[in-house]
Amino acid sequence: MSARRRRPNATETSSSEAFNLILDPKRVLLRRLFFIDEDRTTYVSVGFYPTREYQPFVEFGSVKKIGSTILILDDWQVNKMVQCLPTICESMCGNEQYGYKESNFRMNTTRSYRTASRQYISLKLGDLQYLSRIFYVIQNQLNVYTVSLTDIITYVNVALTSINYVEPTLNASTHISYTQLFERTQNATIRTFSLKHVTTCSVYHCFTIKNNY
Repeated sequence: MSARRRRPNATETSSSEAFNLILDPKRVLLRRLFFIDEDRTTYVSVGFYPTREYQPFVEFGSVKKIGSTILILDDWQVNKMVQCLPTICESMCGNEQYGYKESNFRMNTTRSYRTASRQYISLKLGDLQYLSRIFYVIQNQLNVYTVSLTDIITYVNVALTSINYVEPTLNASTHISYTQLFERTQNATIRTFSLKHVTTCSVYHCFTIKNNY
């Protein structure tokens, strides 16, 4: 960054910066994370996705594999997976093949005794068995987030314009931690700005700042 002093004209055009706050599209709000393998690398999470109209989804992924596939499921796909999990586990234990396909959602066992979705998330038998035991917790969390969606959107729109904690409305959902939501909203925001030219009258010396980056 360099700066040089210049002498202004009596009347000159300057730039006014108007800042806006938006949510980082890569962030997920109020994510709840569950590891399903012994190495704590494969996870299932539930959270709100700002880039998808704040809808809550269930996500499968890996925390250590760079560039690995992330699978995002809606409530219908989650419910279907819950229904199919016992049969999938039984088939894998019995060395039998299993396949399910509807619309763009597919699950099937493979020769390596894993099950893969359409985006090819692979899970071992032990991971699936553990997942089948805790999936009701994930499913309940998804249901809670779904019924709280309107309150989430309302609160986030207010929190984005405030630097101090905002109390939720009296009739807001009691299933949401609003202190945590406010913190996550503040941490997930990025600043954008637009330049607006304004004609001003100046009598003082000023600095012109040039950003080399």
